[in-house]
Amino acid sequence: MPQNKQMGTKYDRRNYFTEINHKVTEGNDIQELDLSSSYFRYFKATRTVRPFQLTRYDEHRPDRVSQECYGVMDYWWIILKFNDISDVFYEFEADQIIQIPDKRDVTDFLKVVKKRKSKDEKNKDKEFKVKGDKAAQVNRQ
Repeated sequence: MPQNKQMGTKYDRRNYFTEINHKVTEGNDIQELDLSSSYFRYFKATRTVRPFQLTRYDEHRPDRVSQECYGVMDYWWIILKFNDISDVFYEFEADQIIQIPDKRDVTDFLKVVKKRKSKDEKNKDKEFKVKGDKAAQVNRQ
């Protein structure tokens, strides 16, 4: 089974980046993800963070570490972001000790993201309506 189907869309990393819509022409929008506004800034490790030593089995495989620590592969990207790891081939090697946040902190974070994303989407809708109204006024003049 492909990993995307196994993981589903609930914890797809794309859910944690703001989507920007650019109006090109009437009826044509371009959508892109704003990678600079990651929701990870809302992550708070309020509970005990535990050390985890990577083995040869775990090397280059944050999904395996997520499975071992949380019981699901879905949180691999949180482990990488929490440890400030951007390259699993050079920064996620055997014998390295990483920090694993508590699963309750992870689930709290996902709840916050869901609320923030909903709020951000409402704000975007208002912003596009205001921009559309202003453009319509300019066109009428």
